[in-house]
Amino acid sequence: MNQNSEPAYFQYLKKENSFKLFALAFLFIFLSSQSFSQVRERKNYSIDSIRKELARAKTDSSRVNNCQLLETLFRENNWDSCYKYNEIALNLSGKNKKTLYEAAFLKEKGFILIKLNRYQEAYQNILKGFALADDPLNESKTWGTGYKNYNHSTRLFILLGLHHDQSILYTETKEIEKAIQEIKICQNLYKQIDPKNEEPSFDMDLGWMYFNLRKLDESISHENASIKLWGDNKFRAFCYDALGEIYLLKKNEPLALKYFHAGALWAKEKDFNAGMHINYKDLAKYYLDKENPDSSLYYSKKMLETIQKMGLTDFSQAYSNLFKSYKLKNEKDSVTKYSILAYTSLDSVSKKRLSDLSDYQKISFNNQIRVQELEKEKIQAQNKLRTYLFLAGFMVLGISLFWLDYNHKRTKKANKALDLALTHLKTTQSQLIQSEKMASLGELTAGIAHEIQNPLNFINNFSEINTDLIEEADNEIENGKPEEARSILKDLKENEQKISFHGKRAESIVRGMLQHSRKTSGEKEATNLNTLAEEYLRLSYHGLRAKDKSFNSEIKTDLYPSLNPILAIPQELGRVFLNLFNNAFYAVNEKKQKGLEGYEPIVSLKTLNLKDKVQIKIRDNGNGIPQTIIDKIFQPFFTTKPTGQGTGLGLSLSYEIIKAQGGEIQVDSKEGDFTEFTIILPV
Repeated sequence: MNQNSEPAYFQYLKKENSFKLFALAFLFIFLSSQSFSQVRERKNYSIDSIRKELARAKTDSSRVNNCQLLETLFRENNWDSCYKYNEIALNLSGKNKKTLYEAAFLKEKGFILIKLNRYQEAYQNILKGFALADDPLNESKTWGTGYKNYNHSTRLFILLGLHHDQSILYTETKEIEKAIQEIKICQNLYKQIDPKNEEPSFDMDLGWMYFNLRKLDESISHENASIKLWGDNKFRAFCYDALGEIYLLKKNEPLALKYFHAGALWAKEKDFNAGMHINYKDLAKYYLDKENPDSSLYYSKKMLETIQKMGLTDFSQAYSNLFKSYKLKNEKDSVTKYSILAYTSLDSVSKKRLSDLSDYQKISFNNQIRVQELEKEKIQAQNKLRTYLFLAGFMVLGISLFWLDYNHKRTKKANKALDLALTHLKTTQSQLIQSEKMASLGELTAGIAHEIQNPLNFINNFSEINTDLIEEADNEIENGKPEEARSILKDLKENEQKISFHGKRAESIVRGMLQHSRKTSGEKEATNLNTLAEEYLRLSYHGLRAKDKSFNSEIKTDLYPSLNPILAIPQELGRVFLNLFNNAFYAVNEKKQKGLEGYEPIVSLKTLNLKDKVQIKIRDNGNGIPQTIIDKIFQPFFTTKPTGQGTGLGLSLSYEIIKAQGGEIQVDSKEGDFTEFTIILPV
């Protein structure tokens, strides 16, 4: 193998002037900005011809070149094939110790894994890429260009690409503010390298980020700027789709529909599967909302075709759309087929829980009606009995006894039916209460998982870094450089301390959860309400975030520093706090989805000493509770949530728990403004 041989595109660069060298170097390295696709579209590359070139290649540099070309051609069209050729190029770069190439392909691997929804793996590869690209000494570790300025620019491009992929990862995980900061870093790096030009993907990404923050005017401005910069590039399809979603949120349906169609047509003309997929998805949703079966079915099928072409594995949305479309057309066989496919693709456990709660609600409601009817029958029977007894004084004894016996049997029958119905109702109530507890357990589990995942991420990352540091230290010792080895060992020691710290943190979280989840004996114990309430506030927030990544809310706490401990059953109070926090986050999320200008969700927790009592206030700035129903919210089975999203038992159980603790719970609310629950417990 010729170690000094260069890939074809580097050979081409050396023949061009400095401007072309600079521009094409960027196109090779900064693939995540999509700019490289412009070059590919202008050149008549054939996948089959490149595969043949790869099979005939005699040097690793030539193999890397062809794998990189194939990876680029498969981007946004078939992610499995894209991943395959990236892995080959990455392994060959590592084998030949071409570190600068290795960093570039680690960046690309991170981007591909984001598209495959494998976020943890993506983050690890991006971190590895940063570790290699941050070191200026790695600028020389490439396939022999010999151009110092070129190698330096290449490394800066890789760093820029890594920051860009980091922004995409933050956007996917709904950490929008962090994503915007990463894009600003990218823009600053780009100005250092090429102050005369602008990169269109930055505006495209910022447009979508501001859309997530519901800053719609800023979002429109960035998407339009991106369209202008993209020119004839296929990625304009993404901008058209984003503008469609923006105008749909602004209630301008004709303009939204125009952009969705424009995006789908543009992507089709460019044979761009990812662009077709996203626009077909939004067109299918639009026509489903309009109950237009033919159009929704057409675009749902198109959506499914593009998913299959791209090699994606999540068919749930496509199957769900097909199921709904066939349901509108009343084609029962197809409804059955796609309902089964959709069901198996979705989170069956979560969906079944909501369905069960809905069924329980229906059963309980029907039983209440039956009990009321039997109660009326009983009262009517008793009234008739009194009438018959009065008339019996004026009739013969036989007639009086006959009527008395008749009414007695009827009353007995009614009482028996009433007892059976009440027994059935109590059983159903117990089942529903258990379901409510299981739902709370689900929220807690999601929150705990998030709490534990953070220290585990640190442990895994520092462990991987330490493995590399150990290898570097060995190399320095073998090379006779003890000072460098000691420096590396110092870093190794610091990382081990961080691993120990985060391991103890995870252990502390697990131990705390075990203490709170142990079976209660019903006996009261000294309880720190600041710690308990703040813990369930955090778990509720992360539990809801685990189910809905788009959910965000500001959290404010004002905890009295020397709050008196109280005698209470912490497990029971935990259920109350979890229910109230869940309701608060649900309320602010509902209001946020209305798209009100300048609205930011806020949930606050405040504690205070009141002589021989303790006060806890939980407040949200959601939609509030109408005064017409505020007196009913503590009644069993009363809920304002849609069917399947609430049992109507949460506040009723909370009320009973607080009363059993010897305290009281109050509510204050202004419709459209806020809701505040106040709990007062004796010290």
